[in-house]
Amino acid sequence: AQNERVILENSRYLAVIPFGVGQFQNEKDALGIFFAVTEVALIGAAIGTYVAWDSLDLPDLEPDDPRLEPFIDREEALRIANQVLFGVAVGTILAGLLEAQLNFVPGRVTTRERELPPELLPPDPPVEVQVGVSPFGADVTVRF
Repeated sequence: AQNERVILENSRYLAVIPFGVGQFQNEKDALGIFFAVTEVALIGAAIGTYVAWDSLDLPDLEPDDPRLEPFIDREEALRIANQVLFGVAVGTILAGLLEAQLNFVPGRVTTRERELPPELLPPDPPVEVQVGVSPFGADVTVRF
């Protein structure tokens, strides 16, 4: 046979890698793309809010100075946004890992062509040539 059945085994270890790796392995590409893009975006946003929070420069004012209030509000907003984004990122990663494990596909069967040795190839069909002559003309017939 020129076609060969190939069994591709999936790994449960790959299914615990974030960023949609388990979904891609289970051939759920759209879901894999969703988890990969969402997790990268959430982690990027969490890192961005942390960097913004960390780079805040509070003015050197007395703690009860009312001019300090907008800086404190900005610090609190960035800290809360960072914590929420980090939590949602962790939740999304865990959801992706859980989905990949619950819908794990142990393997799949595919076929591929393989080259056969010459002794196993079917013989080439013979070429047949016929030439005929009649009082009305000549004809040539080639069959292959």
